[in-house]
Amino acid sequence: MNKQKFYKWLIGGLVLSNIVLITFLILGKPHHRPHQSPREVIIEKLHFDDAQIKSYDSLITQHQEVISGYQTLLLNAKNELYRELKKPEDGLTRDYLLQKISTIQREIELAHFMHFLDIKKLCRKEQQSDFLQLTDEFGKIFRPAGPPKKRN
Repeated sequence: MNKQKFYKWLIGGLVLSNIVLITFLILGKPHHRPHQSPREVIIEKLHFDDAQIKSYDSLITQHQEVISGYQTLLLNAKNELYRELKKPEDGLTRDYLLQKISTIQREIELAHFMHFLDIKKLCRKEQQSDFLQLTDEFGKIFRPAGPPKKRN
């Protein structure tokens, strides 16, 4: 094979790979907007009007305050548990603190659930089916940003 044929094949391969890449980028992406906040996704999918958005924003503020309080309690309980590492092992105290942590975590999850019920109450009759469809996406919408980091 001479140089000219080699370069023609190389250029053809590069053009073909660019076409495949562009096609993948255009057609291969899901139809969601990853840059949207959970708030924006809910407003869009539920077709909230201005009054509903105002009420929803108020719910968000209340919910964030509740969750912040629980997060503080959770952090304090975890710190208390880890301080037990400095002491002689006491299974009773450890178990008590683990139970306390699980109770707080349960309250956090319950607060999230109640928040979603409040959102459902904001929906008009014609938005209820949209809400029901959206419930399947809550886990994806509210998951922590980014994949878990790998440890060596």
